[in-house]
Amino acid sequence: MPTRVVVADSAPPALSLSLLVNRRRVAPTTRVARDGRTDRLVITAASVVGLIGGVYGVGGGAFLAPFLAAPTGCSLQQIAGATLIGTLITSMTGVGAFAVGSWARGDAAVAPNWTCGVLLGFGGLIGGTIGAMLRSRVPERVLRGVLGVTIFGLGVFYLVH
Repeated sequence: MPTRVVVADSAPPALSLSLLVNRRRVAPTTRVARDGRTDRLVITAASVVGLIGGVYGVGGGAFLAPFLAAPTGCSLQQIAGATLIGTLITSMTGVGAFAVGSWARGDAAVAPNWTCGVLLGFGGLIGGTIGAMLRSRVPERVLRGVLGVTIFGLGVFYLVH
């Protein structure tokens, strides 16, 4: 039986391992210098994550954070706010696109589930508020470990299923 090789399948485990192995210490107040390469990396990563989020209907912050932290060297505390804003804008765009698509096609099955969305939004609001209060108290090493293990587990889950 031939072996199927798909580069995208190996990305989550590889990314999670880079988060777990990368021991660079970046102070939360230290800013990584921006340049054209970093800006292109952020736009490219956000576009890919937005595409995946739009197709699967998932928030992009959990995927965007490791894509930004690993190659740029930014701490997870530095990029937390940016990924939350990115997730908000991506989610609003997705809801709008699905609502318009439902109206244009006359297919209610495509329409957003507003009740579920509002409940998820309130849950995210509560969790985001608590997370923002706790983020300065949790060491970067722990944040990278939790994110790395989570991404690795999701990657393995997707590879198996």
